[in-house]
Amino acid sequence: MTEGEARLALGVNPTTDLEDIIEAYEEAVFEQASFFMRRVFIPKLAEARIKRLESISLAAKALGLEEVENSDPIQFDFSSAKNHQEVIEAYNKAEISIKLQLANTSSSAIAKSSFQSWIQLFKGYANSFQAFCMIPESEVQVKLTEAPIFIEYWNATEVEKAELVQKECVRLKRLTGN
Repeated sequence: MTEGEARLALGVNPTTDLEDIIEAYEEAVFEQASFFMRRVFIPKLAEARIKRLESISLAAKALGLEEVENSDPIQFDFSSAKNHQEVIEAYNKAEISIKLQLANTSSSAIAKSSFQSWIQLFKGYANSFQAFCMIPESEVQVKLTEAPIFIEYWNATEVEKAELVQKECVRLKRLTGN
């Protein structure tokens, strides 16, 4: 990437000083890192964020900025989950850690790593959640961008929980193609 392309990618002109370049870089990272803070996580959209972060990283390097690349991997384990509720709890715990990591970074490398971890977390969640699904999907209508069941589940009656689980089973199956 040339210096001109890098400046264009970060939205800075040739007369912009280093401090403003750093600010533009941090704003670009924040825009990508905060994308899923209030949206439903969808792996394909995260992959697009990763590509954008790679472009931001290349621009930063072309302009002489050094990135922080040290990131603690987020740990998650669904192997001990015995039901949907335990899968949800494990996912929520790990997701909170990823969101905190994203909220506290100004590094495109760390944000990229966080999104990659989130994709792996989502896949683990989807596989573990679906392992407990035994519902015919043809009877359930759901949008892929519909919010997951995490919030509603805790205050739902048993009948409502069963309906929420059905919807989530179908949504995950469609998102993962499993």
